[in-house]
Amino acid sequence: MEELRQQIIDLQTRVEEKEHDLMVIQQELNLMKARLEDAISQKHVQSLKEEQETRLKAKAKEEAEKARIAAEKAEVEEQEKQQLANEASLKNVEAEQELEAKAEVTDLEISKVGEAEHEAIMHTIEEMSRSMGVSKTESSESRFEERTSLVEKVSKHKLNDIKRGIGINERFLFANELFAGDMSAFTRAVEELNHVDSETDANRLMNENLASKYRWDQEDETVLAFKSLVSRRFVG
Repeated sequence: MEELRQQIIDLQTRVEEKEHDLMVIQQELNLMKARLEDAISQKHVQSLKEEQETRLKAKAKEEAEKARIAAEKAEVEEQEKQQLANEASLKNVEAEQELEAKAEVTDLEISKVGEAEHEAIMHTIEEMSRSMGVSKTESSESRFEERTSLVEKVSKHKLNDIKRGIGINERFLFANELFAGDMSAFTRAVEELNHVDSETDANRLMNENLASKYRWDQEDETVLAFKSLVSRRFVG
């Protein structure tokens, strides 16, 4: 009987020891479970961070590529604009050169034609003078009378274009007497006088520039006739 009691006590002791061991194991299991959950949580957080970083890097790369493409496009457009500007500038230069060349040719042709016609007219006058036996004195008097009549012929009606008031004979007379026979200089002067704003400006141009350059005699009938003709531009 005593032996059986002892066996029961031993069995209870062993059961208590086993229960203690189970409790220790349960605690270790709980600790391991907590560590596992913590590790899983940290891994999830890290995974989220890595995923976010990957998305940010991809977005940054995409934005950088867009910026590069935009910069290349802007550079190409700038080069095209510069090329168009250069082509336009070159065309303007070529056009100006062409106009200058045409103007030079036109002036030269006018000058040649003017000189030829002037020489022909003067030659004809000389031939007629010789055939009629007119002396130099008589010829000078005739030219003076011609100039006087020229002034008298100049009417006071308004002229919008000075050239329209000059006949072919007067044209060569003015060029020969007032511009040293230079038809081109005469043409340029008339053109400039056609574009001045007032009669005061016209007189200043004639008195200060032309008269000084070509040594006009302000009392000469041809000078007076030319000035009278110019004044018709400004008749009220």
